[in-house]
Amino acid sequence: MTDLQQFTVDGLTPSRVVVPETAEEMAQFLQHASTEELAVIPQGNRTKIHCGNLPARYDVGLSTKGLNRLIEFDHENLTVTAEAGLSLAELQAAVREKSEFVPLDPPAADRATLGGIVAANSSGPRRLLWKNPRDLVLGMDVALPNGETIRLGGKVMKNVAGYDLSKVFIGSFGSLGVLTRITVRLLSLQEVEQTIWGTLSNHAEARKAIDELLAGSLLPTAVVYLTPRLSETFGLPLSSVVAVVYEGVSAAVQREVEETRALFNRLEAETLGVLDGDSQGAFWSQISDFSLPQEATGFCTVTDLLLKATLPITQTTEFIERLEPVAEDTELSLSALSHAGTGIVYVRARTHSENAASPLTRFVDRARAVVRHLGGFLVCESVPLGVKGKEDVWSTVDPGTGEPRADFQLMRRVKERFDPRSIMSPGRFVGGI
Repeated sequence: MTDLQQFTVDGLTPSRVVVPETAEEMAQFLQHASTEELAVIPQGNRTKIHCGNLPARYDVGLSTKGLNRLIEFDHENLTVTAEAGLSLAELQAAVREKSEFVPLDPPAADRATLGGIVAANSSGPRRLLWKNPRDLVLGMDVALPNGETIRLGGKVMKNVAGYDLSKVFIGSFGSLGVLTRITVRLLSLQEVEQTIWGTLSNHAEARKAIDELLAGSLLPTAVVYLTPRLSETFGLPLSSVVAVVYEGVSAAVQREVEETRALFNRLEAETLGVLDGDSQGAFWSQISDFSLPQEATGFCTVTDLLLKATLPITQTTEFIERLEPVAEDTELSLSALSHAGTGIVYVRARTHSENAASPLTRFVDRARAVVRHLGGFLVCESVPLGVKGKEDVWSTVDPGTGEPRADFQLMRRVKERFDPRSIMSPGRFVGGI
């Protein structure tokens, strides 16, 4: 018997759980739910279930875990097709037998399902080189609320010419339909991978290092910047830390590592060393998992929040520097991690106030203003319910004009086209659609 509590979303528990085992069963149930106007929230292993506004209503937890088959592994064309409920870890294990891998780098990579990753457009620091699901997905099958299953894209790149409608569903967070089958690109496993890291004296020096790393002839897989408080929690010195990972043939990686070491020396940074093997894997898992919700990392869910800012690449350290006095004014402790090569900054703030919602809400409002000033967008990825009930967690304001984003009305029309009765994750997506 299914424990309904395991499917709770933002304090709401469904009255039933459905676990279809075929795409046809999924489509049939969605048609039934639409007819009966039952509110449905699709979910796999729930690694991104914390993202989104409070549900307007919630009747059925719809699990994709029954769709867990590998459909086709096309080794020669470097593609793989699998059902949405298959975990990324299981998929990686299958394709690694042919020395290939799926270049997806989400948080909770050991648990996240393929469908969940794509539905959330989830990525990590290696997005700098590998790109994100929007770039890697070639095709998909989607079950719609009207009972239809549609096939979008294809199995190889030449079949995806012209407008690719699958992009509408990537990053839609289950608000339009349910992904049932996905085809993604593969890459060949690299000969070697190494990480070099160094400590910098302040944000400005870190910015110099990052700019040189990104502007030169080096080809890093990922570049991240850790603020001192976060570095300390990772067991590193209480300093600003820039970490860089390279992958490829051994001679090329060695050259890039040595050039990075020379760059750190020019900036009078202390090189902490070079990582490889298990220690390197553990470090980058910590980096990716910093964006997990608090309950997955041992933090208190009542007094913590996690924000994701998407900014021009040159503004990431400026954002962190401007946010630090805001945290002091609102009596919050602040840790920040920048995926420096992609313009993404994750910020975790904690309050010790008994009335946690008040300082956290003030902090979010001021953080939004900073992000808008710098030309970016802010999403509240994980926040206490007391804050989530007062905020639209998505960024719906154009940073240039301060007005609602022009694409919001288009998003609303797309929602009305695919889900006219608003049964798919109602209220959770941008602007409460």
